Parts: sequence; structure tokens; C-alpha cells
Amino acid sequence: MMKIFMITYNDELTSHVEQCFRHCDCEVTTFCFPEPVYTNNFVILTEKNRIALLETLKNTTFDIIFSVEYINEVSVISNALGVIYMSWVMYLPNPDIYRTGVLNSCNCIFACDSAVVDMLKAQGAENVYYLPTGAVGIFDEKLWNLGEKNDETADRKEGCDFDNDMYTASFIGKMPKIKDDDVFGSNSKVSEVCKGYMDAMAHCQRLIYRKDMIANNIPPGVIEEYFSKYTVMIPKDLYISSGMLLDETVFKPYVTMQERQVVLSRIKGVAQIYSDMEIEDNEKDLYNIHEYITDIRQSYDVYKKSKINVYVADRALTNGISHRCFDIMASGGFLLTNPQNDLMSMFDSDKEFVMFEDMADLVQKMIIYSHNDDERKEIAAAGFKKVRDKHLIIHRIKEILSVF
Repeated sequence: MMKIFMITYNDELTSHVEQCFRHCDCEVTTFCFPEPVYTNNFVILTEKNRIALLETLKNTTFDIIFSVEYINEVSVISNALGVIYMSWVMYLPNPDIYRTGVLNSCNCIFACDSAVVDMLKAQGAENVYYLPTGAVGIFDEKLWNLGEKNDETADRKEGCDFDNDMYTASFIGKMPKIKDDDVFGSNSKVSEVCKGYMDAMAHCQRLIYRKDMIANNIPPGVIEEYFSKYTVMIPKDLYISSGMLLDETVFKPYVTMQERQVVLSRIKGVAQIYSDMEIEDNEKDLYNIHEYITDIRQSYDVYKKSKINVYVADRALTNGISHRCFDIMASGGFLLTNPQNDLMSMFDSDKEFVMFEDMADLVQKMIIYSHNDDERKEIAAAGFKKVRDKHLIIHRIKEILSVF
């Protein structure tokens, strides 16, 4: 029996990952940092967090340390202790993967984006594997049973009651939000020239998929001005350029925000729009927010009650697939999304999901599929079946354990 020391964040996803490990006969000891850890930035453990981790490790028997998301300081500690550190990078950006700690011999890194795998291998990192996210899909235990088919689920094709559609379309996700003093905000700290140049680059990137045209094309003066006006902790062991860091942490989130602004403005008259983050009242009115989604169960309920589920991919994923795509299909929902390379290599477009290329294409396909019930249901059923059979979190955990 493998003994896993698992770092958790007291959220639904890591709780489910823990449950899947236990289902695979692993002995799991969980540890949650006493103070907040933000894995969408460079992780610098507080003294309290570091002491708590070291004390717990000292008093625990385990074979490997595991965390959802790669934490560089945990890798450094694992390397010093001579133990295996296994991490699953499920969300991007994760700036810690750009630190030389990824080269530590203790690491076994699974990444949800094939582009990240290629990048880490190019840096010389060993034991790096491509492992996309997956669907949770266990809220109806009788139906899912942790991904193991039984007599009832084996012949089920739909995944939900398609005759119960309540609304034409839905969108669930983080709402476009920018603070006044952000670099693209109304009170930006950089000059108008610098801000205008950055805004123009972001606009151009928004029109281009499958190619990053920003990272290697930012003028040195723009980079220098940004980092002189905004305090950014840049570790000494960073192996990417300042331009690439700026692209990953500033440009890509802004481009995603722009894309979602455009999409939401086009569909808010016909779609129920949900936010998975707290928003201000004026923002709720601006995007016609229907409800604030607080957990995955609510998301699944929306997905399966919508004729069309629109998802705008996060630009932080170069090739990767967001967990939302898997969750939409796992609920039996119909997925309409923009280009994502790994999604297109894993699923058949127009047979298991549908892709839109631009705003005109999005609107046209929403009209077509909202009125073509038979084809829409057939596509949703095919997507549901593939996710149920191959792309649940439990399937991913089994792949992880097969490495050891």
C-alpha cells in the first residue's frame, strides 16, 4: 500500500483527489497549511507554514509527498530530505514552474498542458508527464461510482434529462475584472505610451490562437517601465525572461478578460451568466449575472439544464484543457468553446463538442444548435460517454499511480 503525504487546500477538488487516492487503496495523510498559500503567484512559505510542514513531515511515515499544483519550496524541502515530490499542475499560470527547482531529482511533475511538459523537458527536467485535468463527476454515486461502470451506467447514453432544458445557453466562469491601479486600469502607474503599447499587443493576441506573439516581442523599455512601477517579487532562480514572465502573469490574464468581455456582451441577452467568484453589484448588472456559483454541484446542475454551455478558454493554457470542459461534458451538457489544441486532439470536434472560431461563428452556432435538438443531444451524449469512460479524475489518479 502506497503511503501518500498530501498537501491540500480545503477545497472540493483536492478533497476529491484525496478520495480517489483512497479508492485506489492508498494510505493518505493530509496536510493543510495554517496560513494561505496562493499558487497563482510565486509561493513563498511563511515561517509558520514552513515550520508546520516540517514538523508534520517529521512525525509522519510516507512514501511520497503529493500536491495539486507545483510548489517550489516543497520541492526544495523534498530534495533535502531525499523523498519523492509528486505534483499535478492543474491550473495555470503557476509561476513556480519557471524556477530551477523543477530540475530537482526528487520531482515527478504531471502537467495539464502539453506545452508546459515540452518546456520543462527542454529545460532538462526529468520525470515530467502530460496529464490533463478531468471531471469530478461523482455527485450521483449511483451513476458515477468513481468511474466504474455498473449495469445501470453501462447503457446510459445521455447523462442527464435532455428534455429538461431550462434556458438556451449558460456561461460559468470568472468575470472580467480589472482594478483601477492595474497596468491596464484607468489609474495605471505606467505612462500612456507604455500602456497604449501593451494594450495594442494584447488586442492583437486576442485575434490570434495557437501562437503566442507577445512574450518574445515586448520591447525592453516596456518591460523595464512595468517592473519599475509595479513591485513584483522575481526569484533569483527564475529561468525564463522578464518578457515571458510579463506575458504569463499580466498579458494572458488580460487577453482572457478581453475575450470574455466580448463574448458576454454578445450572449447576455440569450444566456444565463454565472460567476464563480464574488463580484460587485455594478459588475453583476453590467454582465447581467444570474447567480453566484459557490460549488461544483451547482455548476453541474447548470450545465445539464442548459441547451448550450459556452466556455471561453483561459489564455494561460497554451494547449491545455480547462477542467470546465470536462465538467460540462461529464454533466451531459453540450460544450461550445474556442480553440484548444489538446481538446481537439482528445475529442472529435462537431461530434463530441463544438468549437467556435470568432464572435460571428459563436453567435451562428448558438442559433444553429439551440434549434437543432437532435444533433445537439447526440453531440452531448457522445461527449458524456467519452468523459465517463476515460476522463474522470479517478482515471487520472490511476495513471499517476501507474508511474510508480
